[in-house]
Amino acid sequence: MTQTLHPGVYVIEEPAAPAITGVGITTAGFVGLAAKGTTDTLRLITSFQQFKEEFGDYFKLGGSYVYLAFAVNAFFNEGGSACYVVRVAPNDAVKSSGSLLELDQTAQAANLEALSVGDWGNKLAIQVEKRAPMVVQTAVTDEASDTIAVDNIVGLETGDLVYVKPASGGDALDDNLKVVYGIDTSGTNPVIELDSALAFTPSPITNGLPVNSTVHVSSRHRFRSKLVNDVSIGSAPTSIDVTSGTGANLVPGQLIVLVGDDGLSPVAKGVVYGVVDSVIEAANYDRINFKSGSGKEGSAATIQANGNETVCSVEFDVNIFENNILKESHERVSMSRDNARDFVGGSTTGASPLTAFLDGRLYGTTNESNRVQITSWGNSTATTVAKDVIEAIPLTDSKTQLSSGADGTNSTAQIPDSKFTAAVDLYKDSEDVSMLACPDAAGNTVVQKKLADHATLMRTLVALIDPDLSDSEGTTAITEITNWRNNVLNVDDSYSALYWPWLVVPDPAQSSLATPDPGAFSQGFGSASVKIPPSGHMAGVYASVVFNRGVHKAPANEVLSGVLDVTRRITDADHDFLNPIGINAIRFFPGQGIRPWGARTLFSNKNGKHYVNVRRLLIFIERSLKEGNRFAVFEPNDPALYQVLRQVNTRFLRSLWEQGMLFPSNDINKAFFVKVDEETTTAADRKNGRVNILIGVNPPFPAEFVVFRVSLFDGQTSLETVVTGTTASGAVIL
Repeated sequence: MTQTLHPGVYVIEEPAAPAITGVGITTAGFVGLAAKGTTDTLRLITSFQQFKEEFGDYFKLGGSYVYLAFAVNAFFNEGGSACYVVRVAPNDAVKSSGSLLELDQTAQAANLEALSVGDWGNKLAIQVEKRAPMVVQTAVTDEASDTIAVDNIVGLETGDLVYVKPASGGDALDDNLKVVYGIDTSGTNPVIELDSALAFTPSPITNGLPVNSTVHVSSRHRFRSKLVNDVSIGSAPTSIDVTSGTGANLVPGQLIVLVGDDGLSPVAKGVVYGVVDSVIEAANYDRINFKSGSGKEGSAATIQANGNETVCSVEFDVNIFENNILKESHERVSMSRDNARDFVGGSTTGASPLTAFLDGRLYGTTNESNRVQITSWGNSTATTVAKDVIEAIPLTDSKTQLSSGADGTNSTAQIPDSKFTAAVDLYKDSEDVSMLACPDAAGNTVVQKKLADHATLMRTLVALIDPDLSDSEGTTAITEITNWRNNVLNVDDSYSALYWPWLVVPDPAQSSLATPDPGAFSQGFGSASVKIPPSGHMAGVYASVVFNRGVHKAPANEVLSGVLDVTRRITDADHDFLNPIGINAIRFFPGQGIRPWGARTLFSNKNGKHYVNVRRLLIFIERSLKEGNRFAVFEPNDPALYQVLRQVNTRFLRSLWEQGMLFPSNDINKAFFVKVDEETTTAADRKNGRVNILIGVNPPFPAEFVVFRVSLFDGQTSLETVVTGTTASGAVIL
């Protein structure tokens, strides 16, 4: 309350009246089999392209298509905009794996594996990027100076780590990892000057290099600066000083290389390298402190800060290919296990610092890759001094192909029911999912009943039940599907809907339909088509009807997109057995396409909730009321609150009536009521903290049966006489 202590005008801003906004009711949920992707987790998908990126394209298990991809694609094609997906995989599915090798090509720098199980991982390849190889033009003969003439130096900088591979007569063990301390461009070809004494691999260049040998650059720099104070390297340096302000972005664990070029002879030039421990900002410089024991000395006694010394960090790029197409590039990562920012991977065993940073860019929960993860550091006993880190940089000449991944069992029937039912349980906390399907368990009574039970428990969604293909084709299909519905599935609730038969769609692996093959299906499309469960299409119809008309409209009599035929064309006589027991037929109408021709739930009580649109309208209203009335919780329980609740909920229901969602459209007093007062909320209720609001809504039922009564009309008889059933002349209405 505003205090009014002196005379004057006071302005008080009152809070705006609460308003209820209708919740979304177009999000679907799917459970099924896919080529790749994380298992047992909900993933929000907003396009089929995103689905393919995360879960792969259309997928065959044991030579036969599975249906999740078909269902998701159908959902979006029919007009859906967002869905959740849970991937299920067979118990015996295996992740592909591989290793990155250290410079000597024998020890493992890191072990890695695909993020998810499946044969898809065998199509992955990992490559540590090296800039375009530079062809050596002149054989190296001056061992003292270690200079190499090359074609070009595009992208090369002092401080880069390079290694040289002979064109012939050598193998990986002949490689030499060195630091570039100078580049001479005065001659015909650029000349790379390497340190004369520091060789990280078994042998320096001794016999010269044949023409067409290659020089590979193995490092990328995140940090570059200049040395500002001399550094003595007679013993292992503990720190170096760089230009003020440049060390701010360094983090502990980064590998730093200093190339000293004091203008003396090559043998006097030196290299210092170490692992960053901390950065101290001084008045005129930034001091980079090395971790104890990590600083290494070059060949000179002192490197003088004369403006020619380059200080840089050492990193590299990791490229990930899928089907030989570059999909990911992780730039400037490090093998330094102490690195707090760009560490490649980690190990779950060993003493610190091996366990210090398990959130590497390709490892653990913060893994930036969508395809692979580092599972362990290859040499877990190595100490984290700079030389070890340099030697451990993976420098494979070609892509490392992952292998040993497997999709697992050859049949969906061999996948335990518990895999699917556990995936359904993951939707328990997802109230925004309004329809749920498991097309890869079509006809599996345990799983389909689980969907129905889940929907009944949640009371926020409709389960889309898929029958088995064997019950959806052939001359006895009507008997089989009615028996399955009544005696096997035996579900009686308003939160489930069954659509039948299966649909015939184009085979995505075929560029066009083959010559029709009579007898293959009812219409006949031969091997160029696939039979799929209808739940994906129906989930899309549910969503599109909401977008185009409203949730009150029955999701029926809509043309299905991309459907060639149904596996069993039914007649009106067939339909007489289906509709009364809640089996929604999908029918072929000549010239009018394939349409769902039913809008019933599996509820036997014909009280209105046996219609899909009524059930979904009630879900929409109930969820909206729940979300929109939270403002009232803990408010004073008195008539003032009752009035606010009455106004807020009346406005919401009136808006639905104005949109045609409540019946009748011409009389609001018959469409709904809201009652909250001392009659609905007694004194005992108030003492127990309860407010009772009674709401009644009158939903529009679908015009399921449109009946015409036709009579003879002589042009003179009044209309009133005609509608009684006889004409004035006694003619009977047909």
